[in-house]
Amino acid sequence: MSPIVLGTNVLIGSDTPLVIDTSQAIRVTTDERGTVKVSANIEAPPARRSFRIESNVATTEGAEVEVMADMVRVRLNGDSVIEARRIGDSIHLMLDLRPLGLSIYSSEDALHVGSSVLVGNTIRTSGAAIVLSTGER
Repeated sequence: MSPIVLGTNVLIGSDTPLVIDTSQAIRVTTDERGTVKVSANIEAPPARRSFRIESNVATTEGAEVEVMADMVRVRLNGDSVIEARRIGDSIHLMLDLRPLGLSIYSSEDALHVGSSVLVGNTIRTSGAAIVLSTGER
């Protein structure tokens, strides 16, 4: 499994870098040819609107998936929300879930989750790397 780079954070041993509550997740994998595959399942609430991608296929109105040789870009109504690029043996992931109403985004140097900023972490896991909960049950 390829390490996932999210800002300056490295996620090792996980194809699921982000889980929101228990059933909502963003997954990044590669197939046997090394093609990057992105899946996302984000529900409303906590998001302002639901959003679904399954193995690079959009099932949400207004969502588009652009697949290139080493990269997948997911747009929602023209806004880039997920970009996963294979560089060497790792996958560099950029997220911006603000168009969905979630204050979660990455930059070149950090992952921003609400008012928290994750910088320079190495997260080793066999499940989800980052788990968020709305506190609602």
